[in-house]
Amino acid sequence: MFCSKCGNKLVVDESAESQEESPRADEQIDFPQKPEPSLQRFSTTPLPGGYILSGGEEIVKSEEYVFSLFHFWLKSHVVVTNKSLLWEKPNVKGSLLPMGRQTGNVPLAQIAGVNTNREFSILKLVSGGILSIFGLALFAEAPLMGLILLIFGLATLSAIFQTTLTIQHVGGPTALKASVRQRRRVENLSNELSQTIANLRN
Repeated sequence: MFCSKCGNKLVVDESAESQEESPRADEQIDFPQKPEPSLQRFSTTPLPGGYILSGGEEIVKSEEYVFSLFHFWLKSHVVVTNKSLLWEKPNVKGSLLPMGRQTGNVPLAQIAGVNTNREFSILKLVSGGILSIFGLALFAEAPLMGLILLIFGLATLSAIFQTTLTIQHVGGPTALKASVRQRRRVENLSNELSQTIANLRN
């Protein structure tokens, strides 16, 4: 822009224009703020017997073991923390009939020793074989009785090989049985439990 009288270029204060064009503080639009994402709570597996971890207590190892090849739905749950050993196992009478569950926990300081045992039961082999043979023999004449005997025979035969984790402690011992196919997992648990106890005593 130029002056109409002298022809000189007019100087315009651009900062004033920018101030006029910019909205005042009280006229600024308030944009809705996005809510902060809330922390998600992840559900954890319940501990045996409803046990609650104490202050400073952490889970070192958590394992589940199938009782036998036949009782594939019956599982023992064993949890090792830096202070305690927890377990929940099925009660199976005569290696055949499930009769509820047993839970327990013991401080690591009260555990005297841990060992594993791979066992072979001749009694289960003989009794399971006899029941299976009688079941097959009666199946034609009495199908229901034959089926029952056959099921009991197979259940007995499935438990002739088992791995047992034995825990020597005050008020014990406690034996946790598992399928022979899980022998290595039980032995690894035994070694890790022994190492945890040794570190606690040191």
